[in-house]
Amino acid sequence: MSPTRISGQQNSAVLQKLKPDTPYTITLSSLCPDADGGLMMGRCKTKPLSTVRNYRVHDPATSTLNVRWDHVEGNPDHYKLFCAPTAGANPWEHELCCS
Repeated sequence: MSPTRISGQQNSAVLQKLKPDTPYTITLSSLCPDADGGLMMGRCKTKPLSTVRNYRVHDPATSTLNVRWDHVEGNPDHYKLFCAPTAGANPWEHELCCS
């Protein structure tokens, strides 16, 4: 992994492409030309994937249902929508890709 350039006054960084709901140990030290600083270590955990919220069906027609929900945190690349008659027929699945 190549170093990321920051200014000497910067004191933050964003760690990206981590797995959801996963514990991590973060270790940080300073490196100076004449000596290395001490290590600081901490434990943290990424948030779990969000559940779809505010799911609602609106404007039902004789052969269609419009489904709407709030976008979830975490940038999903797709959603899966399942539908089945309450009477017990086989459900069908539809994947909705996010762009």
